[in-house]
Amino acid sequence: MIKKAYSLTLAAFALASSLLLVACGGGEDGASAPPTVAITSALHANAADVVFTFTFSQDVGTTFTAEDVTVAGGTAGTFTAAGDGTHFTLLVTPNASAVSVTVPPGKFSAVARNSNVAKASQSFVLAPAITFSENGLVAYAYEGLISAAVVTDPAGGTNKVLKMVKGSSSKAWALSNLQVFGNEGAPTVPVINFAANKTITMKSYSDADIGTKITLKLEGTRGGAMATQATTTKKNEWETLSFDFTTPVSGTYSATEEFNKITIIPSWTETGAMASPALTADKSFYFDDITYTPLQAPIKTAATPTADATLVKALISSNTNYSVANTTFSNSCCGTQVGNFAQGSRNIKKYEGLSFTLLDLASVLNLTDYSYVSVDVWSSKGTTFKIKIVDYGTDGVNKWSAQPGQTLPADDSEYEIEAPFVVGGGWQTVKVDLSGFTGLTSRTKVGQIVLSATNTPDVYIDNVFFGKVLAPTVAAATPTVSQAKALAIITSNSNYTVKGATFSLSQYNVGTPVEDFTLSGRSIKKYPALTFSIIETSGTMNLSAYDYVSIDVWTGNSSSLSIVLVDYGADGLNKYSAGGLPGDDTESEQALTPALQGAWKTYKINLSDFTSLSKRDAVGQILVKSDNGATIFIDNL
Repeated sequence: MIKKAYSLTLAAFALASSLLLVACGGGEDGASAPPTVAITSALHANAADVVFTFTFSQDVGTTFTAEDVTVAGGTAGTFTAAGDGTHFTLLVTPNASAVSVTVPPGKFSAVARNSNVAKASQSFVLAPAITFSENGLVAYAYEGLISAAVVTDPAGGTNKVLKMVKGSSSKAWALSNLQVFGNEGAPTVPVINFAANKTITMKSYSDADIGTKITLKLEGTRGGAMATQATTTKKNEWETLSFDFTTPVSGTYSATEEFNKITIIPSWTETGAMASPALTADKSFYFDDITYTPLQAPIKTAATPTADATLVKALISSNTNYSVANTTFSNSCCGTQVGNFAQGSRNIKKYEGLSFTLLDLASVLNLTDYSYVSVDVWSSKGTTFKIKIVDYGTDGVNKWSAQPGQTLPADDSEYEIEAPFVVGGGWQTVKVDLSGFTGLTSRTKVGQIVLSATNTPDVYIDNVFFGKVLAPTVAAATPTVSQAKALAIITSNSNYTVKGATFSLSQYNVGTPVEDFTLSGRSIKKYPALTFSIIETSGTMNLSAYDYVSIDVWTGNSSSLSIVLVDYGADGLNKYSAGGLPGDDTESEQALTPALQGAWKTYKINLSDFTSLSKRDAVGQILVKSDNGATIFIDNL
């Protein structure tokens, strides 16, 4: 901004001097030539703002201010002068995928009072959060969607895009979930930072009619969900759609929610709850470059572990009942820095640019009787996360030194295991069975844990502990209800009529394996990492005259259990397909109070509570489910 404070006399004198200099051939020297500005841009360290740097060819003093900059695609923030009259910065918070700044002519002047004559501009385009070229990215098709797959751009080039095919046979709400990190059932993407910008953009290409509605649904780790929609304006041509979540068409925005799940529903309007338009033929929808600012640090704490305190040895934990071993969280080589990060009322550990880091125990631990190690990890960037355990051998002394080529002392041992999934997209629990650390010759003198990651992301950790998943040593009590009133699937009461059943994976072979476990001379069922598993009876059961279902459960680490009954309808046939339940088949789920860990517990649920069953005279399936991949044993069903 050029200040006009000097008087007419001074201005005239300056003009005369300028003319004199031109006449003498001095008008093109560096002091009197019109000043210029070079503008550069970069993503700010907070990963939410863009920082524009203005570098002037001459000292412009205080004539340049934030008011001289025109901003497009964002909101101007902090303006800073370096103090030398030639360097200034402006922070801009984007509200679109591209943000630009412009300095028009006549907005600043050098000490010689000559102002700029040329316009200067600079743009910054936000990198897409999801490009569909990520290793391991998967799209899952649901509700009759014909297909969902990552393919090559149909308009040419070698870039990867998402292709979804939806047709007249698809449910109106047929959709696809994206999984960049995690696994099916808990698909996760880089956590969305809505603090500065509530708009997500996505490129779209389709042979569907212009005016087709595309709905984007988001879900969070606290259970929140919201959706909004955009309308296509092109056919067989790429365009960029904008999804504004300032006022979602369904659901509610929450500033404390970590939205890390994305669902795309083509040809669907959330406001009318119907296809838009209804498709009379198969249509192909392609999507690319989902752009938003990812969250760079957690805004909520990890879930507090619920394992029994008597079965845990912790190094850091939010469960105040756990005994915590004295541990040094140290820096290591390769640029990794560890610090405390305030999260709620407590401090967790933040590793800047994690390569690898050491957790040194003040006293060695005997982990002979322990079953697993668990670490809660938060990262906005996908990373392969690894855990190494080091045992110090018979003397329990760390004899390792950092000399090049140094090997472990003779009786020390270590072994590293990679997490079974890519870590990213918010808090995830990495839980690894200690039996998998096959290179550990002993676990009696464990003195060090090593955490490492690829891509050197910023990683936050909490709830590092060792736990026991014990198996029951005594059988569940034998049921005493009279034989005439019981129909059993599995039982220790030899007087009961037992209905034949198959304990299996799901139809699509993606359920939880089941094992036979021998206890007190008989076989019961063990689910080593339960998500869901199907028990299918040999022929249907007419339960119209029965009052309740009873099941005995033993677990060492379950915090979530439920049971589902499925009735096959009038024809008694299992007609389930990936498109959903057939018309007259029904199912109903009942959550069970979390199990008493380390002891048998009997759950008894009234059949009348399964309110979504229209009838129960052709029950052919029972599902057992857990949200936390628990190990459970069942008997007396």
